[in-house]
Amino acid sequence: MLFNTAAFGVLLMLVVTLAWALRAAGLPWPVERRARIGLLLVASYWFYACWDRRFVLLIGGVTLVDWLAALALERLRDARSRLWLLAATVGLNLGLLGLWKYTDFFGDSFAAAMALLGSPSHFEPLGLLLPVGISFFIFQGLSYVIDVYRRDITAERSLPRFALFISFFPQLVAGPIVRAKQLLPQLDRPLVLDTPRFGRALALILGGLLKKVVVADYLAANLVDRVFDLPTHYGSIEVLCGVYGYALQIYGDFSGYCDIAIGVALLLGIELPLNFDLPYRADGLRDFWRRWHITLSRWLRDYLYISMGGSRGSRHATYRNLAITMLLGGLWHGASYNFVIWGGLHGAALVAGRMWSQRRAQRAGARAAPLPSEPVATVLPRWARVALTFHVVCALWIFFRADTLTTAVAVLTQLVSFVPGTSNLSWQVLTVIVGGYAMHFAPRGWHERLWASFIRAPAVAQAAATILVLYAVQHVADSAAAPFIYFQF
Repeated sequence: MLFNTAAFGVLLMLVVTLAWALRAAGLPWPVERRARIGLLLVASYWFYACWDRRFVLLIGGVTLVDWLAALALERLRDARSRLWLLAATVGLNLGLLGLWKYTDFFGDSFAAAMALLGSPSHFEPLGLLLPVGISFFIFQGLSYVIDVYRRDITAERSLPRFALFISFFPQLVAGPIVRAKQLLPQLDRPLVLDTPRFGRALALILGGLLKKVVVADYLAANLVDRVFDLPTHYGSIEVLCGVYGYALQIYGDFSGYCDIAIGVALLLGIELPLNFDLPYRADGLRDFWRRWHITLSRWLRDYLYISMGGSRGSRHATYRNLAITMLLGGLWHGASYNFVIWGGLHGAALVAGRMWSQRRAQRAGARAAPLPSEPVATVLPRWARVALTFHVVCALWIFFRADTLTTAVAVLTQLVSFVPGTSNLSWQVLTVIVGGYAMHFAPRGWHERLWASFIRAPAVAQAAATILVLYAVQHVADSAAAPFIYFQF
């Protein structure tokens, strides 16, 4: 059930109406709270069952294991027993993730390696159907168990409350990745939706639909997919526009989903964390990862990078931890060497930047002011750093988007071959690309004033804007709603 379909609209209206009916019924707060949790839990499992009801048992099983493990971790006092239980729980979660997501990839890789060593080995792919959102709810459950192990939070006693934390339908299948301490306390607060919150929720949902359908889906169907399917059939400028288009497409697609998720959750009284902060305005790769998929970046930092030692050890250990974190972050996105290369290149660039900064700091001497972490920060003005970072990110997106390494190489080759031709670029596609980036790079104050104007607008104006957006979505959309890119992860 996609956000950009009428079926989801019906589900949303039904759940919001029932939630507010419970609020208006004047029930005692404990009764209302339990009823609301039950309503949202049923809606979340129904939402997930609409994808494939067989996987309801999977998410239910993961939920039960993590809930029981956290309760046991809180009771245990022996450090070794706690560590073994944590390792078993993490291993089970990652084992389930690996079974569905990486079995064929590692099997094929092993067979290829054996063939190179002169010992051919046959591997028959299992072809398992990937449960939608498995990477997200596995990571969310792991963050909870690890936080309980670290005694950062107390274990949740109520299974329905914990099950809702894992399965909350607005962010279930593609994030943001929410921590238990962010969501669970909100279940104890009465449902409040004043005019500003409603206006903000509506603005997020409409803005997300525009990003997804009018920008991302349109660029995919009219340029990006064609270029990456047959890059040698297009001129260098057309391929360059295809790369720019994909950078805008994946941002519009994923941030659009997150905007809708945050807006829907707000209608139900839940505040979800920000997941994107104008990432292409970053002035370095470290800054980019503070702005792109923020909840995943923080998850990798808090539960992987820091767990390996972070920057507490030697310089070489820090470089190793950073490289491994980004490499595994790339692999998290999918079972493909392209994702490994994408993550590895990001890691290598971050390590190179850190090495450069540290060496520069050594030359400057201990009395010098702390130097920025990006190697170009003291050489180029900010606009140039932003432009350079954007183009590095775009170049690496090629590996992320290409189906195979051969396709990625073909796109890069076509870019530098200066092949003439622009006949496949329509003025409509160019308008969407230019308009999309113009909005992205517009001064932050413009964005804030636009949001504030919509939130303060009369109900009639908001209704008119809603009708216009829905008309634009209907006019641009294909006959079948396109799935969100991050559903495959």
